[in-house]
Amino acid sequence: MKNTFGFIFTSLSWWICVLSGKYLTHNLQLIILSIFVIASLITHSIYYIEDKKSFTLFYLLALSFGLFGDGLLFYFEKFSFSGNKIGPYPVWLLALWLVFPLNFLHALKKFLFKPIMAILFGVIGGPLAYRAGPAFGILELGENALYYVALFWALYMGGACLLRSLVATKRPSN
Repeated sequence: MKNTFGFIFTSLSWWICVLSGKYLTHNLQLIILSIFVIASLITHSIYYIEDKKSFTLFYLLALSFGLFGDGLLFYFEKFSFSGNKIGPYPVWLLALWLVFPLNFLHALKKFLFKPIMAILFGVIGGPLAYRAGPAFGILELGENALYYVALFWALYMGGACLLRSLVATKRPSN
């Protein structure tokens, strides 16, 4: 049952966030995505997270690195966003990054123990997801953008493997 929920959550989170950027007004988008993010965090906290302290650290670092990476790609004009923004980020992308690290609890869990597979997934999956943005009218890709996206996602997924091993390491108490 948990694997089914994980697959559904992973798919729905992408679709809900992306489609909200295309079809919802600013206020409605904020309300729906806020409810979705909060419900996702609570549900995952109850059903998936065993070591809340370790996962919270992992989550915050994965979230920060994701926002930083997309921020750099935006800053260097590899892509541009449309839609309502909170700071430099469109609401839909911010919501997507708030829920994405939760996928490491189920849908992406196996990748955390296989760094080469994680990096390959990043190289292929990252550009595929960003390539869909222009079709929805919420993202414009700059020249060679997908190469930079592939590099970012390779680093992100490889970094997630390293981060998991660092955060999960139990240190002896004095």
